Amino acid sequence: MEENKQKERHYRLLGEAQSADPSVAEAATEALIVENMGLVRKVARRFPDRGVEFEDLVQIGSIGMLKAIRSFSLERGTAFSTYAVPLIVGEIRRHLRDEGMIRVRIIK
Repeated sequence: MEENKQKERHYRLLGEAQSADPSVAEAATEALIVENMGLVRKVARRFPDRGVEFEDLVQIGSIGMLKAIRSFSLERGTAFSTYAVPLIVGEIRRHLRDEGMIRVRIIK
């Protein structure tokens, strides 16, 4: 029962985060990010010893969380975390690929 209440709360907040009213959207987005920061931290722990500090990975993962909040479709009927995790992972991987310590450049 508790899980259903949390899902309903997330759906309500997601609806508010995607609303046209900027103040409502900002408050709901902030609440969702705070509530799901544990998820971002858990995903960031998958990338140890990559030359990037853990807290930096959390910040980068938060960008993925923000993208998930903005693009999640309420009609999916799935848990928000199911949608958010791949976006968080993708954002971290993109950063590690693009800003990593080793870059390969092809010079012609």
